Amino acid sequence: MSRWMARTRLRVCPACLLRDASTSSLLPDAAMYGRTWWEIVFIQTCPLHSLPLVDLAAEKSTIHDFAASIRPYAPSLNRLVANTEPRDATALESYLIRRVRGQTGEVPLLDEVQAAVANRFCEVLGTVRLYGPSRRSHKLNQAQLRTAGAAGFGMATEGEDAIRIFMSDLVRDGTANGPVNGGALSALGALYAWFSDARRSSDQERLCSMVRDVVSANMPMKADAVLLGATIRERHLHSIRTASIETGVHPKRLRKLLHAGGYIGDDHVGRPDNLVTFPADPCAPFLAELSGTKGLTKVAVYINAPRVQAQLLFQAGYLRPVYPRGESSKRLLAFNVKEVDALMSSLMEGAEGIDHEVEGAFSIPRAAKRVPCGAMDIVRLIQDRRVPWVGRCLNEDGYLSIRIKPDQVRPMVFRGIGISVHQAAQD
Repeated sequence: MSRWMARTRLRVCPACLLRDASTSSLLPDAAMYGRTWWEIVFIQTCPLHSLPLVDLAAEKSTIHDFAASIRPYAPSLNRLVANTEPRDATALESYLIRRVRGQTGEVPLLDEVQAAVANRFCEVLGTVRLYGPSRRSHKLNQAQLRTAGAAGFGMATEGEDAIRIFMSDLVRDGTANGPVNGGALSALGALYAWFSDARRSSDQERLCSMVRDVVSANMPMKADAVLLGATIRERHLHSIRTASIETGVHPKRLRKLLHAGGYIGDDHVGRPDNLVTFPADPCAPFLAELSGTKGLTKVAVYINAPRVQAQLLFQAGYLRPVYPRGESSKRLLAFNVKEVDALMSSLMEGAEGIDHEVEGAFSIPRAAKRVPCGAMDIVRLIQDRRVPWVGRCLNEDGYLSIRIKPDQVRPMVFRGIGISVHQAAQD
């Protein structure tokens, strides 16, 4: 509290001192007495006489002796009153004086913290309200800061919910229209900067928790992130950027998937990935499915299959995509890598590893041409474990490393169809 006290200078209301002298039988300098609240730097006006407090020079040797300090000024007090421009005390100043006198119960949010903390909170809150997030309170002159404090107190009297709504609007507006790299500091300005001070008191922490709740609810903060000195327990919002980092899906493709699924609206067009936000809980299952997925083109590269073969695997149902809310669209195909790996493992299960080409054995596409049949017919036979021999070329990877003998496949594909050469000769 000491830094909020003007202990090295004399601050007085001259009208109060004249009243002391006129209502006492003592000598004027003995009748006049100092008020504790005059020493509090953020109280600048006497609410009884509607006059600004006046700073008077005082000797260091007498600063703690009020009668000795005021004695030289007693004859000029009437002139000081006449030369001082009247002004009403702000509601904040009146409230703080009552707090100094031990009165509470008017503003629950401020009553819970020290008077100095309550004053500073009102000043920074009012600074943001009147001058915007980009203005810092230390850049204001004394009159502007006093006005800001009054504005902040007016908001505090409306209750905690009103302040939360105000801050939420600031954060949402800053997220939607602020700089691409803007964060909570950019959105809340002086308010956030004050709470960011590592030297904040326990009273500040009570108010800080309110700011922390608002920021975490309106910005894409991940769980376990540290915000204003405390850990965020759960994520409330995602952005395309944070969801892309979490799932590994490219932001451009993820944007399309989220829009198709109804998780983001049409207003996403043209906005940066980190400024397009959406509630985290409703889309959590969908993002979990998307996590570790690839598009069809990347799947083809991943399994070392020609793109046409990858398309055939999809069309035959061997590659099953993840769709937003059960809807399907070819341009939004997303395949879970774990399921792709499971497909390739099933095709290679029991395959004989070979380090050289085996006569009469070919890759699935080439074997299909020699049967002749569809490549997916061969895949089905492999899946059903009906092919006598399957090889895996150790010099290749993935789908194209699988080797099949067309002579073994042909009888299974064309069983019961046509006649033998011997039958044809007899006819």
